[in-house]
Amino acid sequence: MINISQTVYIAADSSKFNKDVAIQVCPVNEVDMIITDYALSKDTINHFTDEGVQLKLVNTNKDTE
Repeated sequence: MINISQTVYIAADSSKFNKDVAIQVCPVNEVDMIITDYALSKDTINHFTDEGVQLKLVNTNKDTE
């Protein structure tokens, strides 16, 4: 699916980042945009933006409580 896509989006909350996992869906250089919440760390934001990935940070109910 990624190979035939014009744009690759990832939608995941911040708790899904910086984890050791057994599988990788695709290399970071194949991702165009990540949509996540504002709890993502500055280091993680910098990592992805340095790789050329756009980030869309959105408010969640958790962010406003």
